Amino acid sequence: MFNKIKRTWLWAALCVFLLSDPAIAQNISGTVQDARTREKLPGAAIIQQGSQTGTTTNADGHFELQLDPALAPVLEVSYLGYHS
Repeated sequence: MFNKIKRTWLWAALCVFLLSDPAIAQNISGTVQDARTREKLPGAAIIQQGSQTGTTTNADGHFELQLDPALAPVLEVSYLGYHS
């Protein structure tokens, strides 16, 4: 179970990109899926670490989020049934 969680977080981390210019707000989009089964995870919660702004994935596991340029581009992903 721990490896499944670790792989899921790895996929989520791959969705995070370095900001080219920290003075400009950037949008990020991606898909949250189980690393082992590649099953899309609808309803997963995504927030930028250090902020209270976030979003959830749609029925296909897809999300879009505007990042705060003053904060590090690190996302926190949570999903019911998965532990971190």
